[in-house]
Amino acid sequence: MATVEAPIATEHTQTVDVRQLATQVAVAPPKYTRCDSYKEAKYLAASRRRDGTHAYAVYAVALDCWCVRVSDAPQRYR
Repeated sequence: MATVEAPIATEHTQTVDVRQLATQVAVAPPKYTRCDSYKEAKYLAASRRRDGTHAYAVYAVALDCWCVRVSDAPQRYR
């Protein structure tokens, strides 16, 4: 079975500057608030959600504690 190589129309290809692409993708890192217990983190996250901020309780292994994470990512479900 023979393979055929198709010609490429180079005048129609778009070049993208890597630095420009990196600045478009960059997102602010999430913000964490340390808490003493899961219960405290759960209630603080719920309070922030009532205020309109997307927040939830997470256990940060690197910090070895419960935290409330605030995300600036766009919300899918509202």
